[in-house]
Amino acid sequence: MRSFNIAIQEAGIPQDTFHALRPTFASHMVMKGVDLATVQQYLGHADIQTTVRYARLASAHVQQSVENLDWYSTEEE
Repeated sequence: MRSFNIAIQEAGIPQDTFHALRPTFASHMVMKGVDLATVQQYLGHADIQTTVRYARLASAHVQQSVENLDWYSTEEE
């Protein structure tokens, strides 16, 4: 556990517990396309709103998502 704490400190992560890594884990999963219900199961949250708070998206990811929208699509079904 000592080496883990040293690694956390060197990485500049504010808290030296596994719990501090949960929001990062959730965010990375969502940014990789994992749906919130699955992330909720991994984290063991009873309420999906807790998962939503954990899964903050990086601003670059949000920007890329907007850029990926097909604003000019005229395809009709």
